[in-house]
Amino acid sequence: SMFRGTYYDDYMPHSLGDRLYAKVMGTSGTKNVVNDFRLELDKYVDVDQPGIYRVAARMVDDWEGSQRWLVVTDLGITAKLGDNELLVWVSSFKDLSAVAGANVKLISSQNQIIAEGFTDAQGTLHLKDMADALDDYYPYLITVSKGNDLSFLVLSRFRVDTTGLDVAGQTISSAGYTGYAWAE
Repeated sequence: SMFRGTYYDDYMPHSLGDRLYAKVMGTSGTKNVVNDFRLELDKYVDVDQPGIYRVAARMVDDWEGSQRWLVVTDLGITAKLGDNELLVWVSSFKDLSAVAGANVKLISSQNQIIAEGFTDAQGTLHLKDMADALDDYYPYLITVSKGNDLSFLVLSRFRVDTTGLDVAGQTISSAGYTGYAWAE
């Protein structure tokens, strides 16, 4: 487990980062009852320095624990992946403004870069004619970087559940017009 104190289990290659802080903390509360304990992370993580941090906690002498990833970033990502195209919007978390010139990568489940580009002045990147690339690779992750800032979106974890929703839309004919009529 990543929580044990042995050399092997506690070892993390330098290329994956360094431990910033480790501490045994006292807790108080009723035993065998769920208790909430707050940990103020801004004491340990510089919120002005973007990065990805792992926060882990466990009981002393217990091999099980919990962990969460903490992403400090100003790059908010919204994406729509279709059968033949990818549309990505990148916005600043600080003021919701568009982020122009951000590098966007669509990465496969086998860590292959499927497509790449830069956002325009509106903070969008629209990649078309991707059917062949999407047939060859399974899209897994979108990364966005600008300067020293980095953010990511795991596609399988952040999909909108459309079960029970009529989201198929209308196919527009390329041979002619489509008309609609309704009464008021």
